[in-house]
Amino acid sequence: MVDGQIHAFAFFGDVPQSIVYDNDQCLVAKILQAGMRTPAALFSGFLSHYLILDRYGRPGNGNDKGNVEGLVGYAKRNFMVPIPQFPTWEAFNVWLEVQCRKRKRDRLRSENETIGERLQRDLPAM
Repeated sequence: MVDGQIHAFAFFGDVPQSIVYDNDQCLVAKILQAGMRTPAALFSGFLSHYLILDRYGRPGNGNDKGNVEGLVGYAKRNFMVPIPQFPTWEAFNVWLEVQCRKRKRDRLRSENETIGERLQRDLPAM
C-alpha cells in the first residue's frame, strides 16, 4: 500500500495534502470512538514523512470517496480484463504506468481539456 502511494506521488510529481482511505486493516491499528483511528506503525511513519492528513471513508459508504469507486471499475474493466500476464510485478507495474500515461491524452465526454491538461490545472491544489 505505502509503496504504491510513493509511486503515485512520483507519477503526479507532488504529494497531496490529504488522502481519504478506505478502512484497510493494514493501515489502521485501532478504531477509536467517533470514528477516530490509530494508524499502524509503518503507516504512521509514512504519514509523518509526507505530512499527509489521513481521512477515512465510512464502511459501506462509497459516496464518502467521491468518484473512486467508478475509477476502480474503469481500471478493472480496462486493465484487468482479460487478466494480464506478466513475468514479474515490476513488468506489470511498468505496463500499468504506460496505460496511465496514455490515458492522460484522453478527453472525457463533455470536457474541453484532456485528462492530462485537467491534471496540470489541478496539481497546484495538491
